[in-house]
Amino acid sequence: MAKLTPEELLRAIDAFPDDPLVDEDMERVLAMTPEEVRAELEADGFSRAELDAKADAFLARRRRFAERNASALAAATTSAEVVPSSAPRPEPTEGGD
Repeated sequence: MAKLTPEELLRAIDAFPDDPLVDEDMERVLAMTPEEVRAELEADGFSRAELDAKADAFLARRRRFAERNASALAAATTSAEVVPSSAPRPEPTEGGD
């Protein structure tokens, strides 16, 4: 199947026939409290604890990555010698171009 452009996708969504059962289910879910939604998801086999554990592990990896990169950047900037360029810089033109 070919990938749709955003415009084609919106047209396809608009052309999709309305389904009263989907609308009823959407209204039912939107009327639920967060606690009711969690309870229904868990009853259907979704584990909030498992999702939280995956999110915590992902955040821990991102933090470690950021810390390593920050340390490497700090080391590189403190040991690097900054040498000004001898090349002339272009004069700014009117109009900001």
